[in-house]
Amino acid sequence: MEFINLKAQYESYKKDINRAIQDVLQSSQFIMGKAVSDLESTLSAYVGAKQAIACSSGTDALILTL
Repeated sequence: MEFINLKAQYESYKKDINRAIQDVLQSSQFIMGKAVSDLESTLSAYVGAKQAIACSSGTDALILTL
């Protein structure tokens, strides 16, 4: 039994995902660039928080909470 079909989800958004990746690669702003700032703003608005911090991994997120 398949829990989540990640491939099907990716296929649904493939064009947008690939374009966003290419935009980041072209800008060379991998850390603290516009894409990260936009993500943090969108996430904080979505959950109703003052701020959100994007992390590179779940481990980093757990360390931040400590």
